[in-house]
Amino acid sequence: MRSYLPENLRHKVTISTAHKYKGLEKKVVIILDAVPRCYPLLHPDLMLSRVFGDSIQKVFDEERRLFYVALTREVEHLFILTETNNVSPFLEELRSRKTISSVNWSNYQSLVGSVKHLTIKVGNQAGRNGNGTYAIRDLLKAEGYRWRTTGWCAWCRTYPAQNFSLQQFFDDAEWISRAVGIEVRFYDDFEKMLATYRVNGGQLTCVVDNIPNLEFDDILF
Repeated sequence: MRSYLPENLRHKVTISTAHKYKGLEKKVVIILDAVPRCYPLLHPDLMLSRVFGDSIQKVFDEERRLFYVALTREVEHLFILTETNNVSPFLEELRSRKTISSVNWSNYQSLVGSVKHLTIKVGNQAGRNGNGTYAIRDLLKAEGYRWRTTGWCAWCRTYPAQNFSLQQFFDDAEWISRAVGIEVRFYDDFEKMLATYRVNGGQLTCVVDNIPNLEFDDILF
C-alpha cells in the first residue's frame, strides 16, 4: 500500500489490525475487507472450542464489538471498503440504522498508472477438499507464500510485474510437481484476475489467460 505513495508521505500511513488499534485514533481511518469472512472472523475450529464455554453467538457478538472498535478510531473521516455482493452483516446492520454514502471511484484519478505488481494466489480447485494446498504448504512457505483467508482462501505472493515470465514462474515453482487439485490465479494491482491455471499431478491447464504476450498450451512437468 505504501509503495503507491510518494516516499515523503509513506510514513503517514499506519497499517494495523483492529485489535491493536484499541484506544488509538487517526484523522482518517480506512477499514479494509468489510466482508463476511473477515467481519465476523469465525475460526473453522470454533465448534471444538464450545467445550470451553464459547458459543457461536458469543464469538459473533465479540466480533461485532471489534467492528465497532474499528468504526470509532477516526477523528474526521471514515472509509469502509467492501464488496458489492458480499457485504459484512455488521455493515448491513449499520446501514439499517444510518445512511452511508457511497464513493464514486470514477471521480478520482487512479494512483496506479500501470501494473507494477502481480499477486499469485495458490488455492484449491472448486469441489476439492483442503488437502491440495495442505500437501504443498511447506514448499509454498519456503518460496515466500503467506496464507490469506480474505475472499478466496489461498497462499499468496507478490512479484514485480516488470520482466515477469509466466513460463519461468512455473518452471521455478518446486511445488508444481506435487500439486493435485490446485488452482493458480494471477491478479494485478487492482485485484483484477488476469489468468487462472489448474494443476493436477504436475499437469498444467490454462482456464483463462489475459496476461499480455503470455500464452501457451497445456504443459506436462
